[in-house]
Order: sequence, then structure tokens, then C-alpha cells
Amino acid sequence: MKLEVTSQAVSDLREIEEYIGKDNALAAVDFVQRLTDRFYQLSNMPGIGRKRDELAAGLRSSGVGDHLIFYRVAGEKVVIVHVLHGARDLPAIFGSEHQTS
Repeated sequence: MKLEVTSQAVSDLREIEEYIGKDNALAAVDFVQRLTDRFYQLSNMPGIGRKRDELAAGLRSSGVGDHLIFYRVAGEKVVIVHVLHGARDLPAIFGSEHQTS
């Protein structure tokens, strides 16, 4: 399947890299690489993620460390929607996005 990464997910990756990079720049780059490697795994096997319909219809997630990659399958592509730390208030984040869309 094709892979699409939303601008929000790109922004999330930048924030993650900046946060981790405050303490260890190499670890930050390494972790972001692990996340993006998972994007490609998901595009090859989109069913491996957990269904997250409680957050949004058709949403799935896959974990890497303490972070979750949120994505949807749309036709013949996997769309990476968000990359967030698992401790975030996920219902509030996805709920607020649904209110504005």
C-alpha cells in the first residue's frame, strides 16, 4: 500500500525529536527513525495495529516505545494521522479534532 504522512504527524515527529534531543541528539534521531520505520511496516501490513474506534471511526494505532502511531487505511493507502506519547489525553486530542472537522 502507499504511505501518506499528514502534516500533523510530521509536526508530531519534530516535537518528539526536539524533546528527546534536549538530552541526547543522537537518541532523538534514532527514535524518530524507529517511528518512521514502523510507518513502512504499517503500509505493508496495516492490519497489525490495534483498532481505536473509541477515539475515531476507522482509526488504528501501533506502539513504538511509549509512543503511539495513529493511522487509517484509506483505499490503497495508509495515512499516518498522529504520533503521540501514550500518556497524552488521547480522547481529548481526537475529540477536539472531530469538533473542528
